[in-house]
Amino acid sequence: MKRLRWLFTVPLALILIVFAVNNRHLVDVSLWPLGIVISWPLFVFVYIGVVAGFAGGAIIAWVSAAQRHRRARQRRTDKQVRASEAVRVKDEAEIAKGAGTTSPALID
Repeated sequence: MKRLRWLFTVPLALILIVFAVNNRHLVDVSLWPLGIVISWPLFVFVYIGVVAGFAGGAIIAWVSAAQRHRRARQRRTDKQVRASEAVRVKDEAEIAKGAGTTSPALID
């Protein structure tokens, strides 16, 4: 598994480094309503966009899976409650069954 991770990580890191080296020229980004102009290398803006897209996708996936996780947790809780109820009923039945068959205590 570690080799597989390295198999993907090393080429990706090399691609990102080569991209950053080849796109070092400054780009002006104007934040229009604020009147602010930011001059950074192009690769910084691209990396910010990639990270923002990844984070947005992760948040959307997390939110969309929340309902499914909630239902699974509820089913697991219901299953545990039913199992404990079944054990309780079984124990009560054994106690009731055993109470009628025990011999009375001998008193001297």
